[in-house]
Amino acid sequence: MSLAGTFYKKVRISAIRQETANVKTFVLEQADGQPLQYAAGQFITFVFKLAAKEERRSYSLSSSPALNEPAAITVKRVVNGIYSRHLID
Repeated sequence: MSLAGTFYKKVRISAIRQETANVKTFVLEQADGQPLQYAAGQFITFVFKLAAKEERRSYSLSSSPALNEPAAITVKRVVNGIYSRHLID
């Protein structure tokens, strides 16, 4: 299912940093390898497809455009978190 007028952008993970045993930072870029443009305080919503159903999870960007850092999210593993467990494990 897709909403009319919804814009999806494919991104890929260009690096993963293990911060602690339960936390990882994922550095993101556009699917074509170009830097992902973003603003301070921005969040990104990932669309996951599970059993022919779309589920969305939003993550705040943990990087700083003022420091010229590439876009990144930091995820903590949550015991009952389907996607956080998948990303960390």
